[in-house]
Amino acid sequence: MIVGIGCDIVDLTRINVDDDRLAVKVLSEPELEIYRKITNKNIKRQYLGTRFSVKESFYKATSHLNLEHTYKSLTLLNDENGRPFLNYPNAHVSISHEKQMAITYVVVENIE
Repeated sequence: MIVGIGCDIVDLTRINVDDDRLAVKVLSEPELEIYRKITNKNIKRQYLGTRFSVKESFYKATSHLNLEHTYKSLTLLNDENGRPFLNYPNAHVSISHEKQMAITYVVVENIE
């Protein structure tokens, strides 16, 4: 049973990758380690922007559940096939981006 759906959109041109403040605030340690290894600014901007957007989508999907999560406690990684996943049971993630925009959806199912 679906208990929440969240959606978020982000303008990637507003993501400043020359300053690490947003990255340090939003990314978990495993994400931050990957982020710091990225040298291409556009890919770095997509990486940070989509993770911020997924976490916002997650909060929208679970806001009524009174969960105790912060940006840094959520980790969005990719499996061996490149599919994104969150470190939260039964959370399904979809990410799409085109040039300057990224949109994300998170669907959360009941974990009973």
